[in-house]
Formats: sequence, C-alpha cells, structure tokens
Amino acid sequence: VITLANDLIKEFWGKGNKVEGEPLLKVLPELKDQPFPAILDKVYTTGIPFYDNEILTRLQHKDKMEEHYFNVVYQPDHEADGTISGVITIAYDVTEMVLARKKIEDAVAERTLEISAANKELEAFNYVSSHDLQEPLRKIRTIAGRILEKENQNLSDSGKNYFHRMQNAAERMQTLIQDLLVFSRL
Repeated sequence: VITLANDLIKEFWGKGNKVEGEPLLKVLPELKDQPFPAILDKVYTTGIPFYDNEILTRLQHKDKMEEHYFNVVYQPDHEADGTISGVITIAYDVTEMVLARKKIEDAVAERTLEISAANKELEAFNYVSSHDLQEPLRKIRTIAGRILEKENQNLSDSGKNYFHRMQNAAERMQTLIQDLLVFSRL
C-alpha cells in the first residue's frame, strides 16, 4: 500500500493525486510482471535493503507504455521496536542519461567497425604495396650481383663501385619498406 508519494512521482505516474492508501499494483498494474513487487516483498520480509542502478521499468503513461531507467533504493522502514512497518522507496529517473550513453556507445561501436574495416583495407594495401615495391628491389640486387659475379673482369673499378652502391641503395630501400610495414601494423 502506498502511504506517501511526492508530487513529482504522482505527476510522473500520471495516475492523479489520490494514490496514497492504494495498493501499488492497483495504481501501477503494469508492474505486476516486473521484478519490483518481489523486490519490495523481499526487503519487507528480510529487512535487507536493495540497491540497483539503471533498472529498466515499463510504465503506462498517458495511454502508452514507456520504458524508463531508474537508480533505485528500497530501504526497510523500522519502527522503534525493530519491526518493519514498510519499505521506503527512492527512485531517480536516469533515462535520459542511459539513452545518451547508449547512443554514444552505439556511435563508438559503429566508428570502431569503420576503423576496423579501414585497417583491414590498409593491411591489404600494405601487403600488396610491400610486395610490389620489394620485388623490383630484389631483382635489382640479384641482377647487380650476377653482373658483378660474371662480368667482374670486364668492369672498371668505377663500374664495380657503381654496382656495389646500387646494391647497397636497394638494400637500404628494402629495409625502409620493411620498417614502414612494421610501423603500419602498430
């Protein structure tokens, strides 16, 4: 039985001002299949308070069922002799906060998927470009090595120096490409 309800909750419930003295499920029959009657009963019978955050509640409000989220406290109301005479209920509507957070979480999840897809595309691009860039360097190094090996006697010292410099430059370029690939995977 509702013994006291403030004006704000009466307005929120939209059930008029005559709710005191009425059974909770008569005023809010939509709570019947929700956990609240059992929670109230447990607090009343055990004396153990109940606390929860962002508990989903479905309430009939002006001809339509609405979902709201509440932070709630159910506290047993003890008499001077220690007996429990009722349950004090404090409910704070956090619906706007929960919906805003869920909207942000959805946006973050969507953005994360976009970033993940972009990263996969980048990885594919890195693989292709590294292969396409490294293969010509391998050929330059191989061909320069063969020329130095087979035509060494026909090359001047200056020509040999140019081929060594070409191999070193190709090796440095290959190291640079590999370093860029490692960096892009971080």
